[in-house]
Amino acid sequence: KFHNPVFRRGSNHKNGRYFSNEMTAYDKETDKIKQLKRLFASMENVLYTGTLSAFDTFPIAIDSVQGGDVFMKTWSNGRSNHAYNIRRVLDTGLFNVVSTNQQRKKDGRPINEQNNYPLGLPPKDMHWGFKRFYWPAEVDKEAAELAEERGYDLSQYELAKEYNTKADFIQLVTETLKSREETPQEAIGRGLHEICQQAQDRIKNVDSALEFRKKTKNKCMNYTDYDTYSTPSRDTRLKGAFEDFAVSWEEILENKEQKELLPETLLIAQGLMAQKPNRDQEEALADYCPIKFSADQDALDLRELGERLKEGKVSYHPNDGLWLRWGFEKDPDGKKQVRSKCKEWYGTEE
Repeated sequence: KFHNPVFRRGSNHKNGRYFSNEMTAYDKETDKIKQLKRLFASMENVLYTGTLSAFDTFPIAIDSVQGGDVFMKTWSNGRSNHAYNIRRVLDTGLFNVVSTNQQRKKDGRPINEQNNYPLGLPPKDMHWGFKRFYWPAEVDKEAAELAEERGYDLSQYELAKEYNTKADFIQLVTETLKSREETPQEAIGRGLHEICQQAQDRIKNVDSALEFRKKTKNKCMNYTDYDTYSTPSRDTRLKGAFEDFAVSWEEILENKEQKELLPETLLIAQGLMAQKPNRDQEEALADYCPIKFSADQDALDLRELGERLKEGKVSYHPNDGLWLRWGFEKDPDGKKQVRSKCKEWYGTEE
């Protein structure tokens, strides 16, 4: 049972105040599968992360977070929102989550599952942060009525004022929920996996934009298409994953814990982080996660991609060509690449 955000009291909107099993709008459709598809199509037109945060969930305390809850965030540009469904809270204070986005939907790709994932962006107000779904019988209740029975709590917002950076808030969440420390191997392995997964996803994201660009003969994208195919927030997250890994690696060095890493993991991490990696380290990194985005170009390794992101060479604009999207000023034939003059509807949150 979900609120219908376009319903107005006194109106005759066919879907009524809620989307639920009690609706009669599609009862004339005898095919139950088609009936369900029509319902989902109606919901899709009006429901999004913002309505979920405003109408169908309520805030909870960090120490009460459990599987079935959701973490929702909005970026400073106010144009992008995202929700992570929490499947499980791990004993390290990290999460098993599932999420999706408009581009995955258009590409027909399955939902994205991430394990050992850190959650946390200081929520601005009670629409965001860690939330819990209302049960159908509760949708007409004020959130405060559910304080004792269901865990309604506003304490995370006061904490967000003190722990007001992403890194500090993530650390707070992790420290609050963990029952054991993450091992050096787990921390470095998690960081490498996260960077690699995001980098490989970026190949699909850029390819989807290029395919759409080809279909439209490189017509400048409107806001909706730009929002679907651009990658400013995703590139910011990928850059942040490199930065988070660098912090974890510094802790390994400071604590002299390199020997606690598996030999292969150590070589890969050194290939990514050493000022002058040797051949074994470079080969281990290249073999671990080759970024093969074009048949006409040798695969990038993670170190190269991280440097291009850091230097601001990588383009998130969906009207830019393949080589600019990956930070190359020239194509393999030496032709200089020119950035698109199409409107940039919004950029990164940095």
